[in-house]
Amino acid sequence: MTSPPNATTEVTIVSAGRADVALAGALEISRRRAAGLLAAGSVKIGRRALKKGDRLEAGDVVSVAGPISMEVVAEAGELAVLFCDDDLVAIDKPPDIPSHPLGPGELGTLANRLVDRFPECASAGADIREAGLAHRLDRGTSGVIVAARRREIWDNLRGQFGGRNVKKQYLAIVAGEVGEGRCGERLRVVKGIARIAPFDPSALSAETEWTPERTTGEHTLLRCSAQTGRTHQIRAHLAHRGHPIAGDSAYGGPAAPIDWPAQLLHAARIALVHPSSGEPLVIEAPMPEAWNAAI
Repeated sequence: MTSPPNATTEVTIVSAGRADVALAGALEISRRRAAGLLAAGSVKIGRRALKKGDRLEAGDVVSVAGPISMEVVAEAGELAVLFCDDDLVAIDKPPDIPSHPLGPGELGTLANRLVDRFPECASAGADIREAGLAHRLDRGTSGVIVAARRREIWDNLRGQFGGRNVKKQYLAIVAGEVGEGRCGERLRVVKGIARIAPFDPSALSAETEWTPERTTGEHTLLRCSAQTGRTHQIRAHLAHRGHPIAGDSAYGGPAAPIDWPAQLLHAARIALVHPSSGEPLVIEAPMPEAWNAAI
């Protein structure tokens, strides 16, 4: 799938930095090509054309005018459907695959499987890489992820996520016996890692709360509520409070107590408003069965 010549594609920046560097990373293109798009005035944030020396932050959404080849190739694979109707589909994402491809022709992502089962998702979102996904989960995070099947549904869902109207809960296994807690430290993403940056005016506000569900003494299962949706927010906040997630080597976590491919973090519950009916919709993904051996 390639965007048509007159199309404008929305792209979410994944790592902070100069506009040419950040755009190249988000689109998986060369820095030289990114600089060319910027020099041509093809890249805007809001109504303002960006220059290569401008700074972008993780989470910024920019628009790129003109054709961008970011084909999402249909690929058969396991797809655990939690909810499905004519408007949207919710999937229980496995812990070992990315949400969507970063480059043309890339396979092995949830979006590839989604397009194989639900071809209409391929054109549902503004960013054609995402196959209608209204939000993202880290590669290693399992659990609920929601995709639209039509563009107007995607617009509604993105508005709910962007307006912080979606309530999200996660399960995490950490070492030791841990009680209730919260962290409201501001975050800035540097080279793919979320850093606590309380005095950085460009850092983004973030708020996480957690309560223990059960504990063995050696490990505790926490239920975490994310009031915001920053990159690696729960992972960074728990680590900052001295409770890094088991298996999360990027944030100093201890080894996982079970055979698990990534950090023990699971998106367990999403509560939103159904875009068509206006009724509350709660979608839950059960805790992975393998976790019972750890907690």
